[in-house]
Amino acid sequence: MDCDGLGIPKGRKRCDYLFFGAGSDVTCVAPIELKSGSLKAGPVLEQLEGGAKMADAWLPQGVSFRLIPIVAHGKRIRRKALNDLRANKIRLRGQRKKAVLIKCGDSLTKALGQ
Repeated sequence: MDCDGLGIPKGRKRCDYLFFGAGSDVTCVAPIELKSGSLKAGPVLEQLEGGAKMADAWLPQGVSFRLIPIVAHGKRIRRKALNDLRANKIRLRGQRKKAVLIKCGDSLTKALGQ
């Protein structure tokens, strides 16, 4: 999402990747944030929300979708950050979902299946 060609304003919060996967009857929309070191829940949630806002702008109206915010992490997540991530939901149109946590290197299909 850092590509200049996308036209996202420099100061705007954004996740690392935004995945769209078209299925037979529903599209998966997954804002993805990658964290190799320790993480703080607040900035991670803001980045996922920023990704969801971009998805809202790019996803055609009337398309059925399933929101799956994903945080891929490399290190153990501290309890406070973990509790904060679990307590807050990412919003996209009428859907509100908690972030799915996976370890760096895990398959994306693992997260999309949750």
